[in-house]
Amino acid sequence: MKQHRPRYFFTVMMVLLSACVIEKEDTTEENECSSLHCQPVSRLTNVMDRQKPKNSQTLGRKCQPSGRKLEKRSCAAGLLCVPDSANEREGTCLYECGEKKSSVLEKNHARCPEHLRCMRKKNKARLTIGMFCLPVQNEAHKPCEAPFDEDACSKGLMCLPVSENNYQCKEECTEEKKCSNAKEQCFLPPYARLLWQQDKDHKKVPCDADLCQKNVALCPCDSLRGFFCQKEQHSSNGRCLRKVGVCGQI
Repeated sequence: MKQHRPRYFFTVMMVLLSACVIEKEDTTEENECSSLHCQPVSRLTNVMDRQKPKNSQTLGRKCQPSGRKLEKRSCAAGLLCVPDSANEREGTCLYECGEKKSSVLEKNHARCPEHLRCMRKKNKARLTIGMFCLPVQNEAHKPCEAPFDEDACSKGLMCLPVSENNYQCKEECTEEKKCSNAKEQCFLPPYARLLWQQDKDHKKVPCDADLCQKNVALCPCDSLRGFFCQKEQHSSNGRCLRKVGVCGQI
């Protein structure tokens, strides 16, 4: 038995050495391993993917809002779940782009991706929720995202509420500004926007409703251009306004 010990010992050592070499080669092929489980990078990537929230939503995806409070909820990082105008129980994952300057919320288009613009998002009562990155509508009579926002439509169109929770891009018209499409006419729909009269210095013209009613000649509102004095609540003060027409087929 003593004659076989060297050969046996040599065989065991060779097996151990070969195992170490194989283990080193496997580690090299897998590049890096986790210190916890010694898994290759490819396997770790799969593990990380499985650890991501299954309800994580990307830009423009639907989400479940949390009442009036804007939160991330199920949206991806950097996005907020913003209630939809038509149904506040449903929401959309959006980027916030409002920036406070001297206590005034202003648009910051630089926060939005190139294909989006910063707009004032409104709720069902048409009160501003905040400013968010939204798509621009390029065609007339097509749906738009932000009513009365100058960035909601392109080509000089205005986003108007044609009916309840239904906003469309429309071409506005006045006596001075005719419709660009010869097949359309200028008319005053129920949803027509009110425009405030401006003076030579581009300042809004106020008026006294009681005075305008008694003596039209002393009223600062330009009645020949369709302006009238709209009285404010609980005051005789008013504003010189007129309805802005919309181009369409009557």
